[in-house]
Parts: sequence; structure tokens; C-alpha cells
Amino acid sequence: MYHKFLTDKTFFHFLYKTDQDLSKQTKDQGCPFCRAVLHVANYMRKPRGSIDLPEHLSLRFSFSCSRDGCRKRAMALSIRFLGRFVYWSVHVILISAMLGGRATDVNKISKEFCIDVKTIKRWRRWWKDFFPTTKFWKKLSGEMVERIEHFPLGLLKLFEKSHSTEDGIVTFLHSIKGLKKTDWPMARTFTQ
Repeated sequence: MYHKFLTDKTFFHFLYKTDQDLSKQTKDQGCPFCRAVLHVANYMRKPRGSIDLPEHLSLRFSFSCSRDGCRKRAMALSIRFLGRFVYWSVHVILISAMLGGRATDVNKISKEFCIDVKTIKRWRRWWKDFFPTTKFWKKLSGEMVERIEHFPLGLLKLFEKSHSTEDGIVTFLHSIKGLKKTDWPMARTFTQ
């Protein structure tokens, strides 16, 4: 079910357009430190995985402050990129969800998407052991009626109850874009 979204170029174009909208909101707000005008400082990322996408879809929307003395960077929120992970956010989420607790499919998925087995296992460990400890999840779980035990699959299923599968995935991506750097203290362990 989730497999098609990992290779659907139309879906990746939609995620790109959504990130463009998020970047416009960031630019319109001005510098988060001094409220000066922001200048465009986009850069290319090199997300890993076997999907063949047009190069412009790897553009990371970013800005820098125009005021001398500040010049700080302002990163637009993104649903395509998950923090410092070097893979597309949908790969980190959907591959982890597709595997659930099954170890037998790891080798098959590893070959199909050119992702090392150790990396996939780290993602699964992050979702199982670390994600439930984040401030983000603690806040979100306090607002939920249903108990969720398996991440990220349980959250995806919850979002899909009131949306189509595609809209559920996008809603999920929007919800986790709120993860803060403080929610990633062990990020280097899981980002490869």
C-alpha cells in the first residue's frame, strides 16, 4: 500500500509544492531573530535512495537575514526532509511502517531502494525507542484519545482514518515537521 508513494514522481512534486508554500510563509515572517527581510539562500540536498527524480526536487528552501550584524539562517519547515536525515522523509517513515516488526523484508527493501540494512534498522530503532520520548510525541499523545503503540505505522493508520492514504501520509508529514532540534538529541546515531 505505501510502496507506490516511495516511487511516485507526482507525489514528490506535490511534496515539493507544499514545501514551496511553507517557504513562502517563512519568508513573509522575516528573520526569526530580528524581523529583518530574509534573502533567499536555497541549497541542493542530495537525498539518498534509488528513486530517479528531477534535480530541482532536491532543493532545500532556506533564507538568510539581510541585516548586517545578524545574517542568521532561517530554515523553512519541510515535509520532504526530516531533520538531518539524508533520506527523503517519506522513505524514513514509510519503509519503517511497511516493515513493522517483520525482519524478513529488510533485505528486499534494502536492495530495492539502495538503503543499507543497518540504516533501516537504525530507523526502526529510532521510531521504537527514541520517538516515544520526544517532547513532540508527549504533547501529541496528550491530545489523542486512542493509544498508539507501533511507530510510525500506528500514527499513519490514525491519520488515514479521516483521510485517504495519500492525504494521511501528507498530514502525518505535516505533523512531524514540528519536531524541534531538541527532539533529536541522538540524531547523529540515526541520520545515516
